Amino acid sequence: MKRLGLILLICAVGLACGKEKTREINAETIIDIKTLEQIDLVTADNNPIHWRAYEDKVVFLNLWATWCGPCIKEMPSIENATNHFKNDDIVFILATEENASKIREFGNRYKFNLDFVQQKTSLAELGIVALPTTLVFDKSGKLVFKETNARQWDSEENLKMLSSFLLL
Repeated sequence: MKRLGLILLICAVGLACGKEKTREINAETIIDIKTLEQIDLVTADNNPIHWRAYEDKVVFLNLWATWCGPCIKEMPSIENATNHFKNDDIVFILATEENASKIREFGNRYKFNLDFVQQKTSLAELGIVALPTTLVFDKSGKLVFKETNARQWDSEENLKMLSSFLLL
């Protein structure tokens, strides 16, 4: 019985502490993603990313986490797709909610040549419930593609799909 009381006390304290650190997310606070400007990102040096710098470019935004196996599995294909489009107006960005030190540790361990950034708009606020999730925005910043699932981004089919967004 004492053990049950201790467990309940620990849970109550944990819940109370958690409420101070996080915003409450409900149906009214979830963003209906339509444009790039709704998502706040910062570089590893904590500099805000200004979406105006990507005007007239397609933006491939992959939401991931260091602990997500499917996220890591698809990264080589994202890197290959990045290389495939290196001379085109498409930008590949991989964003995680994790802190900058975790992002750097991940980069040091895996050595992908990808643009990893920190996401300030939470997954909960974006209504994202699973990872990886990829969002693609057209050259005017409007959402044109959203999928929650790992893909082989360097497959012929997916390269054609990404190329089609350059024509929008």
